[in-house]
Amino acid sequence: MDLFSWSVPFLMEKVSDMLMHFTKKAAMSGVEDKEPAQIQERLESEMKDAKKHKFEAIKKKIRFIGRMNRILKTLRSNQEEILKIKEMAPDGKVPIYTILGGSEQIHRQVEKFYQTRITDYKNEAFPVNSRRVS
Repeated sequence: MDLFSWSVPFLMEKVSDMLMHFTKKAAMSGVEDKEPAQIQERLESEMKDAKKHKFEAIKKKIRFIGRMNRILKTLRSNQEEILKIKEMAPDGKVPIYTILGGSEQIHRQVEKFYQTRITDYKNEAFPVNSRRVS
């Protein structure tokens, strides 16, 4: 006979004895009938809250999976433009709002960079009179 086959029945017997002792003591002290109803109502409300919490957790997980699916789809379909944006960024990272915005946001970001580059082209030139003073 191993430890578990001996200890589980023993443990169940001791726990049931303790519960019987508590119920007998409660019956002798004159517990009113309202208390079990109040306890039952409280348990039901806690169960409803737990179900609601589980439902919200599942809902959040589904939203997260949908968001990740959208990000991966955007990354696959606009891979070349995302590489351009990475090259343009000072830290080499694409901002998350750009990817979450989808293809349109990526196109706008690349277009915005090229417009800024054209506007700033004048500032990148060397000065016209560049004499050295010796």
